Amino acid sequence: MTLAERLTKALSLRKGATKAALARAAKVTSPSVSDWFNGQTKALMAEPLIRAAQYLGVRPLWLACGEGPMADTEAREALAIYGAGAWPFK
Repeated sequence: MTLAERLTKALSLRKGATKAALARAAKVTSPSVSDWFNGQTKALMAEPLIRAAQYLGVRPLWLACGEGPMADTEAREALAIYGAGAWPFK
């Protein structure tokens, strides 16, 4: 899954989220966010990445490269089922 695909998925799952609000939250311009979504940007700088992930309610590592659970709720559920020794995965 590409960065653009992960952003699209996260934005669609966050009720009331908009690209304009994401730009404000990440402290970047709207054209920058457009580049994120149309695939022109392949990776985000650290600060906008963290801010975008926080706004979208997803884990920064998942947003950056698709690794691990999308959201912390998934991480808590996996820990409850498999235990700390199995995290992130065997």
